[in-house]
Amino acid sequence: MVYGFAAKIKSVQKPEVLQNEELNRITSELDEIKEPSELRFVLPEDGGDDLLVKAQASVSSTTQSMHDKELEEAIENFKSYLEAFAELIGGEVSKQEGFYNNSQTFKKLYS
Repeated sequence: MVYGFAAKIKSVQKPEVLQNEELNRITSELDEIKEPSELRFVLPEDGGDDLLVKAQASVSSTTQSMHDKELEEAIENFKSYLEAFAELIGGEVSKQEGFYNNSQTFKKLYS
């Protein structure tokens, strides 16, 4: 089952990083944290200082308990990546605007 993740990094203090080339360079600096699959950045159209980060994770376990464990690992990996990335670009993860979903689920990343 494929899950989509999305969260906003707000108040980016380094506006020069809000370009695809610069964001790709910065992601290479996060080697110690596993990069989420299908990572994408949605840049602000209005010149704002917020950045939307999207990713996907495939959770393929056949038993419910293993599925739940894999999903929890994918969630924690995405959240860890967000925190480290936000720190590098001088922003803050908006915990009110993070979620994950698939065809059957829509839940907040942070409770």
